[in-house]
Amino acid sequence: MNAKIIAMVVMSIICTCFSLSCDSGVPQFQEQDAGADGAGNQDAQGGSDGDIDSDSDTDSDIDADTDSDTDSDADADAAADADSDSDADSDSDTDGDSDGDAGCKPVGHDEDNDGIDDACDNCPTYPNAGQENSDSDAVGDLCEASWNAGMLSKIDFFTPFTQADALWAPETAGDWTLGVDLIEGQASPQGNNDVYNLSIAGQPFSIETTVVHDAASPVGSSYAGVVFSVQNPGATAYFWSCVYDWDNQSLGLWKKDSTTGGAIQEVDSTDVDDDQAANTWRRIRVYLGTGDLICTIDIQNGSSAQVTVAKDQLWPDMSGTSGIRIYNSIERFQSFVIYR
Repeated sequence: MNAKIIAMVVMSIICTCFSLSCDSGVPQFQEQDAGADGAGNQDAQGGSDGDIDSDSDTDSDIDADTDSDTDSDADADAAADADSDSDADSDSDTDGDSDGDAGCKPVGHDEDNDGIDDACDNCPTYPNAGQENSDSDAVGDLCEASWNAGMLSKIDFFTPFTQADALWAPETAGDWTLGVDLIEGQASPQGNNDVYNLSIAGQPFSIETTVVHDAASPVGSSYAGVVFSVQNPGATAYFWSCVYDWDNQSLGLWKKDSTTGGAIQEVDSTDVDDDQAANTWRRIRVYLGTGDLICTIDIQNGSSAQVTVAKDQLWPDMSGTSGIRIYNSIERFQSFVIYR
């Protein structure tokens, strides 16, 4: 037998023993069709895709997608989701939840001293270390309306006045001075608003500030609190306000509109049991849902009060901007919050 015949015999034996396809005498790797039906070949690990793993794709890992990891999605990370980050949720961040943000980003400030950073606190001006939140929204239980826990669901804006913000628009710039964790307002003998230019359309909403009265304030009709539903900002603005009268110890709801002839008029008020000295805090807050307008005060000594104006006395449209207000006083505002 000559050499050429011997070589052909040897090649035939190799192809048969190692399941190779021989084309023009050149061996090629080929998987066996275990079912002999031509519908697909089975690889060495049990797959039918023509590679050497056990799945039905064309990569070399053991899953059913086309990327080179071991999960079953079509991205290149090792988490079984449809995004390309390294957690197991369906958004593109790495915090493990599905809300689309990157989780809490601490700012290094804790306004209420409850051990929770402001950026992570669901109730940043009421101490609530446990972050209790019965309805699992973005507002903690202590910050909800006590008579309607489902009225509010998020905090639209919060500031502890640690830095300047160009969206604040004081009526008279010189009357407002940014201090350390506060903004001080002075106005005498007139009133002054510092409005945050974030418009609120529709209800519900709640506006809150915490303020400390300066003992050096003028005596007689000294007010401080929140202003809201500000329309046509400027000298001719119409607005509502929820303010505390330090001298008379009363809480009142006021308005300025066409029915008052452009003057500021008290709509209703209530007496407040307040034995606290100046230089202690009062939290002043207004709530408007689908019904009456409610103005409240909480005092550092634990006492509180509220005054209510009926829905039929309100404007048909209570939208507008909001902020803080002073009248004939010196006040140090420690925080400001807009809830929706």
